Parts: sequence; structure tokens; C-alpha cells
Amino acid sequence: MMMKFRTNEKIGLREKLIIFCPAVALVILAFIIAFYFLDPFPPRRISIGCGPPEGANFKFAQAYQELLAHAPHLSLENAI
Repeated sequence: MMMKFRTNEKIGLREKLIIFCPAVALVILAFIIAFYFLDPFPPRRISIGCGPPEGANFKFAQAYQELLAHAPHLSLENAI
């Protein structure tokens, strides 16, 4: 017994809308939920842990602080 497939049958516009509209709505809803629970934005604050003020790491942290000082909405803390 051979299986017969419907190859010549066309799907109308209404059937396409019934299939695609809920699928598109679910994808949009999934993006909204993911955007709500996940924070896709970069952090607004950077904290660099460095050693004592006499060390080289502290000087590197100060150099980074000067480089990043011009970025908008960005603060930097040197943790000693």
C-alpha cells in the first residue's frame, strides 16, 4: 500500500493567517519576556579591583579611569 501525499492542494490566505499569526505573536511574546527577564544592556558602572596605590595595577586602573571618564553614564571605582 502506497501513501498518497497532497501535492496539488493550495493553502488559501485564511489558512496561512491562521497558521502564521499565532506563530508571529508567540515569537514576539518570547522576545518581550526575554527582554524583561534578561538585561541586554551593558553595565552602567565598572569597578576595577587593584592593589595598593604604589603598585603597577593601581596605575593601570588610573589609566583606564582616564580613558573611560569621557564615556556617558559610566562611573568607575578603584577598589583598594
